[in-house]
Amino acid sequence: MGTFTNIIGYIILGLSILFTFAWCLRCREKAKSEQATEKSMELQGFLMTISVIIVPLLHLSPFHLLWMLPASFILGLLSMTTPLRILWIFSSLYFAF
Repeated sequence: MGTFTNIIGYIILGLSILFTFAWCLRCREKAKSEQATEKSMELQGFLMTISVIIVPLLHLSPFHLLWMLPASFILGLLSMTTPLRILWIFSSLYFAF
């Protein structure tokens, strides 16, 4: 049963990486075509990237991505009206690259 769980974990990690990469490309494409950025969308991409990097780096279970990625969306939306707006600095730096 342990190997089946590992396989599912790798599938979740792989899909999370693909989704994060596609999200970040979409942010770049949107910024290029509209000549403007959407800060909450950038923050969501930044938080998803951090989540995907932290899971293997800290040897966490890839199943944590099942709550980390949705939390990225929630934090990105909350950043528009709350003090979480300070996180926009980090996402702007990330997308400047």
